[in-house]
Amino acid sequence: MEDFIFNVTKADQLFSEALQRWSSYNEVRKEMRKVAELVRKHEELIKLPRKYKEQTNAALSYKNQVKKLGKEMTMLAAGRGIAGQENTFQALQHGNSSLSTCLVTVSESEQVEGTDLSNGEVLPFSAEYIPPARIYTPLDGAKELRLRDYQEELSQKSLRGENDIILLPTGTGKTYIAIQVIVEHLYKYVVTGKPKVLFFVPISDLAKQQLQKIKDYLPTLWKGKACTIIGEDSIRPEEMRELMVGVEYAVLVVTPAMVVNYFDWYPDASVTDFTLLIFDEFHHAKKDHPYNKIIEKCVKAKHALTNGDGRVTKPIPQMLGLTATIGIGDSTNITTASGFILAMCAKFGLSEPPSESWQQREIDKTRVDEKYIELETRRADGMSFYLQEYLMRPLETEIQVKLKSWPFEQKDKSINVEFPSDRHGQIYESYLVSLRDRVIRLHMYSELSKDVQYCKVALDFLTEYFRAMHLVSLLHCEHGVRHLEGELFSKSVYNSIEPIWKMFIDHIQRLKSLADQEDKEHPNQKVQRLRGILSDQFSQRPDSKVIIFVQMREVAQCLKDILNCNPMFKAKEFISTGPSADNKGMMPRERTDAREGFEGEKYNILVATSVLEEGIDIQACNMVIRYMYVKDMIAKVQSRGRARHESGVMIAMLDGKLLEQEERNNAKEVLMYKALDAVREMPPPEFQEEVRRYIQELVQPVPQHSSQLPDLQQAAVISCKSCGRYLGDMASVRKYCQSRFLIFDGQLRDRVTAQKRNATPMKSLDDLTPAAGLICKGNDHGRCNSKVGNLFKMSAGHYLGGWIIGAILLNGLPLKKYKDVSKHGIKILPIDARELHDLAREHSFPANSIQ
Repeated sequence: MEDFIFNVTKADQLFSEALQRWSSYNEVRKEMRKVAELVRKHEELIKLPRKYKEQTNAALSYKNQVKKLGKEMTMLAAGRGIAGQENTFQALQHGNSSLSTCLVTVSESEQVEGTDLSNGEVLPFSAEYIPPARIYTPLDGAKELRLRDYQEELSQKSLRGENDIILLPTGTGKTYIAIQVIVEHLYKYVVTGKPKVLFFVPISDLAKQQLQKIKDYLPTLWKGKACTIIGEDSIRPEEMRELMVGVEYAVLVVTPAMVVNYFDWYPDASVTDFTLLIFDEFHHAKKDHPYNKIIEKCVKAKHALTNGDGRVTKPIPQMLGLTATIGIGDSTNITTASGFILAMCAKFGLSEPPSESWQQREIDKTRVDEKYIELETRRADGMSFYLQEYLMRPLETEIQVKLKSWPFEQKDKSINVEFPSDRHGQIYESYLVSLRDRVIRLHMYSELSKDVQYCKVALDFLTEYFRAMHLVSLLHCEHGVRHLEGELFSKSVYNSIEPIWKMFIDHIQRLKSLADQEDKEHPNQKVQRLRGILSDQFSQRPDSKVIIFVQMREVAQCLKDILNCNPMFKAKEFISTGPSADNKGMMPRERTDAREGFEGEKYNILVATSVLEEGIDIQACNMVIRYMYVKDMIAKVQSRGRARHESGVMIAMLDGKLLEQEERNNAKEVLMYKALDAVREMPPPEFQEEVRRYIQELVQPVPQHSSQLPDLQQAAVISCKSCGRYLGDMASVRKYCQSRFLIFDGQLRDRVTAQKRNATPMKSLDDLTPAAGLICKGNDHGRCNSKVGNLFKMSAGHYLGGWIIGAILLNGLPLKKYKDVSKHGIKILPIDARELHDLAREHSFPANSIQ
């Protein structure tokens, strides 16, 4: 075998020059692919130890490390590609700032096509070319990433280091574009600095899936430098700090709330610590979403840097957004829709409209066949009639009598006590929620507390009756009865008002008998239609995979049981984690098992809530059914994208009202694409001027009046949502890690009791293990027995409580999430592990008080 020698001199200098011409690499894409083919054929090169590749990169990055690197290297890829084995390299010149001549051997049979090597021709290391990262991958133990033409086209702005928003339908490979950008970004920063890439995912389920995809294509040098950071990881602040600014990890797949928490913990932290930010499902970047908070920091940092603010000295990270639909908010015309899109572009400071493949947009519209099936609006069943006449109407009447009485009218004359006549629709449920919130605010008046408690419990019963009727309408009557028994018998607050509880107990047996009779004589026609559609599908295509979207977790669980009565169906629910032990959901590991079982042979139907609409990659589906479920336009587009197979179909089974909502969603989708086209047709100067205008709106400080920020000591009272008893104040609550809000209050035992039997099963977090439930002791009118929190045990033997946010009131107002506290001008301060242990000794709940 004849060997040929190639001479490469001053490689470090030329490599630096090549970086300045990064964008020119596309000019030699074809030549580089030929070299990749050569490398794949060379078995010995593929098996080279990873350490030599690391040495090569380090040599190219740091001239002063040449002496330390040793005498041998595996590969120096540049220009048209140069590859060799460790024993073919000569010693480096010690102390020299440039790489000396390297000898490379290549078999004559493995010559690069179109290059004459027989006369010892030298392949130049050209400063005009920079090797794409994919050419490294065959040597580095990574998969070779081959993008489609439209993906290549859409990646160009990001590869040049520009900010961009990429719009592609679900299932067309947005993630692979991002991976290409990540890999080439890493190689670029090997020379120019330390890379730190954050790949944001809106939900934790996506994190591990996306991380695995990324690592598959990362060269070996970087595989160990990628990890996930999600809420369930129980990361302490100091550990988070090291992950964010340390050099151990270069790629972090992270949920945005974790980074928002990080900035709360460390006010001196800056977005300039990162070099690339990728936002998956970018359409979430609006209102109070964590995406928006992070982007706002980037916009303000760039504004400060541009205006010479000395507080910002490092470059702003490159940003890339990925989404199937950018959305138009509440827009109803082309002008406001275009403005919404321009505002989204301003978040990234785009100089050009978002990158989109028009061809893929059109393909997506025709790829999935959309069908609509109109169902009956409601089920005319005897059980629902009985519920309304004998349980709901008497409670409504009694609530009206109490709230229209003189004492109540003196305190709040504006309460509307006219119940909607239609008890089946969302209007009725919304009215119950609104009225309950108004009633709860009257807890502060001791003379009204007894009647307030009656009305609150009565409204809770009405809510459960409404939900039972909703289940009856969608499923079987037996599911409505099961719901009532499961909810009303499980919580002691429901039997705290004797007349209401007795009314329920007196009628429950009659409800059961009516349910049995209705299910036998008048089966639900909606369920029958659904079964018929599925039977036809699996009869024609036995290998079909179907996803059914529903609105509620409970519907998904019950519908799964109904479908599994047919041996042709192998159904599994796919739902979010429940907020409590009483409202069970699925843990992330269970959802992963369900997804893998669906991709395999274990399941052929997934009954899912909105948690499956976006992001999570499921490729096996060829039919999507939305069963009495309509959300917004974005959700519709996302769910349509779940039907990934060719000849996919999406069926919407909706009643008349939901069909009207769906028609509005269709109109908004058309409007969105028209607005996108209008933005693209804008002259570049006009587009850039509009983006600058929206940027100015983003960086303008929001005026805050003293009335908006009440005194924390006077405006942080915590009370029981059920009985109104004072429980403490928010100033005693501190935030530990990402998801524990702990109470440091030495008088807590005077207001609650701790019961082991009411402990909520949940994952232990660091040094905190669930030990008991916290039960409200009640007010002057008697015991309440409502669960308002949980008690956690530390390894040192201390006990600390934590409020259940949905069970308490803040200044008489209900809260849904802890983040809602900030809307009242109150900030919950973080606490680290050292402070936790110091304060726990002082504020520990007495162990001898736990029952």
